[in-house]
Amino acid sequence: MLGFQRLLRFRGFARVVVRAPRTEAGGAEAEPQHRPDFVQQSVFHGSVFCRLFFLVAEYYLVIGFDDVFGCGGLPGADFVHEDSLVAGSLQAAEEIGPVDDAFARQPVTFVLAVVVRRVDRADAVADGLEKVRMLLFEQVVRIEADHDFGVVGDYKKLGYVPAYSDPKKWENWSLSKTLEYAYDDYCIAKMAEKMGKKEIADEFFKRSQNYHNVYNPATSFMQPRDEKGNFAANFSPDDYTEDICESNGWQYFWSVPQDLDGLIGLVGSKERFAEKLDSMFTYVPKSDEELPIFSTGMIGQYAHGNEPSHHVIYLYNKVGQPWKTQKYVAQVLHDLYLNTPDGICGNEDCGQMSAWFVFSAMGFYPVDPISGKYEIGTPIFPEVKMHLANGKTFVVLAPAVSRENIYVQSVKLNGRSYDKSYITHEQIMNGDTLEFEMGNRPGPVWYNNM
Repeated sequence: MLGFQRLLRFRGFARVVVRAPRTEAGGAEAEPQHRPDFVQQSVFHGSVFCRLFFLVAEYYLVIGFDDVFGCGGLPGADFVHEDSLVAGSLQAAEEIGPVDDAFARQPVTFVLAVVVRRVDRADAVADGLEKVRMLLFEQVVRIEADHDFGVVGDYKKLGYVPAYSDPKKWENWSLSKTLEYAYDDYCIAKMAEKMGKKEIADEFFKRSQNYHNVYNPATSFMQPRDEKGNFAANFSPDDYTEDICESNGWQYFWSVPQDLDGLIGLVGSKERFAEKLDSMFTYVPKSDEELPIFSTGMIGQYAHGNEPSHHVIYLYNKVGQPWKTQKYVAQVLHDLYLNTPDGICGNEDCGQMSAWFVFSAMGFYPVDPISGKYEIGTPIFPEVKMHLANGKTFVVLAPAVSRENIYVQSVKLNGRSYDKSYITHEQIMNGDTLEFEMGNRPGPVWYNNM
């Protein structure tokens, strides 16, 4: 009952107001397939699940921290629930207790991600953030000191989680754990860096590069390895195996948001990286192939019905081909989200499907959730107003957007030409105005930050 009362208390959220697109003839506003009420429901759904995370953290449960953290639920809640997120983070940091070894590191990183972007705020001490930071580091030190056994111990010793050749020692998801632990290390390193803890930052930045240890240049994929360093035999990136969590080699290859330049370097070049992305979206499973239940919303090997590849659509920005990001984002928004009882193509998983829609419908998405940067995609509404928790209003304008006009021709911020592929958390919280000129053909590359 107490949890239910707390959930009700956290129900308030910043309003997202949208204006429906007009018909191509310029007449009365069309009845959109994605009505504004769907957006309102999506914001509510995702934010309530973020609240639920803090409630269950109090009772030392783990229900899939990657579901909210990995897809944008937390970054979204950050600017619509800023104050209560810090309060919830503080409570979770104080009360997180023992969890099973496989997930031992995720709760701390989950809470850490909430505050890592806000660590330099002038009112850090006043709003409790200083206490959150110190408690988080106490948790990190405790977990890192106490977990030299099991998969975490293997990860620290070998630089990857092994897929043991001995069936008695083997545990599932070794490849996924390696890649996600490396990102966890990056989050801890960034927090340590902001706190002036250079020795800790250096240690964890180094460990955040552990994704290199599961890259096989012979196959150009991330691949499970045994305890002796041997890559898994007969590996196929198409296969769904127990060494990869609810995904295949195609879908988990891109799980290096902390170092995309390094990932491009492993592949060989931006051109080769772009070709691999193209293959991801065009290599269609065989018609007689029986896919697992979580592989839904398929575009080639991209599975929108599950979390691991949700950010991949936005990686075309990194290689100077933003029109492909726009093409696939629009395809997902229009075809895989509908106002019907089965209108979401996969498991909502703590709000992650809604979080992706709300971000992408506004025209951007957090590829690296703790960076404070949101990669630009393509909006679906001609006008969006986000009334923020700090009293300001962030506005997105795309007057000419339509089902056909999905391609960005130019971008302005506060009326001036904009030359970045992303916007920042600070720009949103400042109440800036982002404006898109849209067209029905791919536009030029407007940014210079590749």
